[in-house]
Amino acid sequence: MAELTHILKSVSSENGSVVVATDADVKKIQEKLLLILDDIIACCEKHGINWQMSGGSALGAIRHKGYIPWDDDLDINMTRRDFDRFVTVFPKEYGDKYWLHAPGISRGYDRLTPRVISKEIRARDIFNCDLEECGLWVDIFVMENIPKNRVLRKIHGIGCMGARYLLSCIRFVRNEKEFQKLLGENEEFQAIAGRRTKIGKVLSILPLSFWMKASMWWLRLCKNHQSKQMAIISGSKQYFDEIYDRKKMCESIDAQFEGRTVKITKDYDAYMKNLYGDYMTIPPEDKREHHVFMELDREKLFS
Repeated sequence: MAELTHILKSVSSENGSVVVATDADVKKIQEKLLLILDDIIACCEKHGINWQMSGGSALGAIRHKGYIPWDDDLDINMTRRDFDRFVTVFPKEYGDKYWLHAPGISRGYDRLTPRVISKEIRARDIFNCDLEECGLWVDIFVMENIPKNRVLRKIHGIGCMGARYLLSCIRFVRNEKEFQKLLGENEEFQAIAGRRTKIGKVLSILPLSFWMKASMWWLRLCKNHQSKQMAIISGSKQYFDEIYDRKKMCESIDAQFEGRTVKITKDYDAYMKNLYGDYMTIPPEDKREHHVFMELDREKLFS
């Protein structure tokens, strides 16, 4: 959650509880993530799976022909049909190097955004306090089919946003001890955590697997893989502000990213304006997003 990341930035890293990435860390993280991206691209090209750079990674390709200089992550988009194919072939070919965590599939995984996770370099973010399979990662944002009928789309959207919120409540409970250890005295944190923790404790009467399967059943309710529109439900703007025309969004063009050719949507101008507004203007330093790590294996990172 962006709110917790913001709060964590104010927590001192001197006690080792949080790791604020240095400029040197970011450069090395970027290098390692490119290796993951290269394997994802190789797998997709071999099996005819469509993909595109997503969010800030797409913006980096457009504005910088590579990473946004201070960015320390990589994101890609796939349609639901393409991701369902990806999740069957990638572990078979690259399971020795990566874990592929996906909602409703991976035991103990409580996110709606799938991740390809490096087995080489251990890293944990704020919501990975209780997972052993942690490492540098690439996020995959799945573009879900959505109903054409406005009423059904409204119902579907409200349910999807509800699923996001309920899972975040469960996540608060699962990570409550570490959150309290780090942020228990922070008033801003208490305001965020209070209600969600209470709801999460009620929901936790049933196992996480139940809520994940129910959430994925609802997200995937529209089975029309040719639906006119799609939504990136786990995106930063959530369902209703991340609805895209399938034909425009899925048509890809080549772009340059750190010396390699990548795919971005041909409709990138509309996509970027929806996410960032005046996307070609570089934001001031205090508006630039950074990850805060709970753990980062710098020894492996720099090896």
